Parts: sequence; structure tokens; C-alpha cells
Amino acid sequence: MGQSLAIRQKLMICFSFLALSFFLIPPPAAFGDSLPIKVLGYHFPPYLDQKNNQGITHDFLEFLNENQENFQFKLEFTTSKRRYRALEQRRGDMFFFEMPEWGWEGSGVAYQSTRPILRGGEYYIALAKPDRDQSYFLPLRERKIAAILGFHYGFANFNADQKWLKAHFNIILSNSQKKNLDLLRKHRVEVAVMPISFLAHELRQQPELHDLFLVSEQPDQFYHLGTIIHPDAPIATAEMEAMLQQLKKSGQLQRFFERYNLGNQLIY
Repeated sequence: MGQSLAIRQKLMICFSFLALSFFLIPPPAAFGDSLPIKVLGYHFPPYLDQKNNQGITHDFLEFLNENQENFQFKLEFTTSKRRYRALEQRRGDMFFFEMPEWGWEGSGVAYQSTRPILRGGEYYIALAKPDRDQSYFLPLRERKIAAILGFHYGFANFNADQKWLKAHFNIILSNSQKKNLDLLRKHRVEVAVMPISFLAHELRQQPELHDLFLVSEQPDQFYHLGTIIHPDAPIATAEMEAMLQQLKKSGQLQRFFERYNLGNQLIY
């Protein structure tokens, strides 16, 4: 009888331990949580409108979060001038819609990059007039120019230094493409340099402006936008490539960019 009681007590202890273990062990879902990825971004319409917290980059992160479960992408803001230091100091893990030629190659900051996702270009914009043609843009040094502070332009050999630009060009540097377009419309500058994607976006919003501008036939630069990723980021370039490839194969990547009339600019 005593031996039987001892056995029952041992079994009760074992069952109690197993029950306690069941509550202490996290559920399987906890082991499969998405890795957080901090995506750095700066004001660059139509890719990112920081003031209104919207744009293609903002929507693209939501798109990625909805279509895969391994990573959770979250936007962190910086500025175009501070973006190199921000990545170096690990304030974020990566950038979307960026390219090495925009100051990364000479920055001394360690980075990796994927294949380009989108192509695009910057063009010269002037007010259209009956006697004005493409010769108006040449030579550009004779024009008062509006450009974005911290951006790299072909006409300046990709030198983004503010003092150098003001010493060599009659130029106004702002933080807003919309402001530069407004400066042009108010005749405060003669030429604005801006992404053709931004101008197309503005004309879709305000079709009545379509005949207001003269757009250069020759671009300031063509660009191929991919990702810039810190070597120690939670996501490797190979993982990013595999994710994009899967979305391309399913047709989802094409459909996403068609929402912004950029389907024909997808080169991934």
C-alpha cells in the first residue's frame, strides 16, 4: 500500500511538471516571428513624401509585408545628406530605390546592393513659350536652376556639395520637388531638375498643367534604382533577391508598379 502511494505521488509530480512546462514553453508561432527590418528613407517624391508619410516606398513596404512572412519592413526617416551616416551608424538596415552612384561609392560606408528594380531619369523642366525650344537648356550654366539639396546631378558631375554647386552654378537648393516646381511657375528660376516620374505624377493630379512645361529631350541622368543594404543587416542581399524574384514570378511585382504607371520602368 505504501509503495503504491509513493508511485501515485511520483506520477502526480511528473504530470504537474509536464503541465507547467506546457505553459512555460512559448507557442510555435513565437519561433516564427518575422525579423524586423528598418528601411531608411528620405524625402524623394514620388517615392517618398516625408511630410505626408506616403509614396511608392511607403506603399512598397506594406506590399512586401503583406506578401511574405519572414521579414517585417518598417520605415525610418533620414535626410538625403545624412543617409550615408545613418546606415553606417545602423540607424537603419537598408534603403529601397537607391543606387551606388549617388555618393555611396566614395562614402567609405560598407554596403551591398541588389540588382536594379526600376529605371528612371532626371530631366530639365522650363516654362513653355512659343519661341522657346530645346536650345533653351544649352548651356545650362546660363540658366538659374532649382535642384534638391543633397542630390547628385549629372550636370554637376554628381558633386552634391552645396558650396561647390553655388560657386559653379546660379542655383537654388531646396528640400522639395513641389517647391522647385512652384519656383519655376513663379519665374523665380528658369530651369528645374526633377525626376520624370515626379512630373508625371503631378500632371496626373493636375492635367491642366500639361501644356505649361517644356521638358528636355536629353536627360540630366538615367538611373537604375535597387537597394542598398548594410552587410550586417538581418536580411542578406541574396534573401532580398529571392523575395523580389518570387514576387516577379507571381506577377505581383509588375502589378504593384502598374498602380503608379511605372510598370514599363520595372527592370528586375
